[in-house]
Amino acid sequence: MAKPEGYDEMTDKQKARYDKWSKRGDAMTNTGKGMQQAGGKMMGCGCLLTILVTIPIIIIIVLFFL
Repeated sequence: MAKPEGYDEMTDKQKARYDKWSKRGDAMTNTGKGMQQAGGKMMGCGCLLTILVTIPIIIIIVLFFL
């Protein structure tokens, strides 16, 4: 976490406020990264379901009606 320019001139109250919001921002960034990882795993699961379930069903239906 990089301190902004002029951080040393801030009052203690301003520093506390800045640090609080900076920690919240870091927490939100980490949450976003976790959500991206979860989304990637869900996308992989959906791809596997398409390959292993949906496509064989379509092939069976096509072969049955030909």
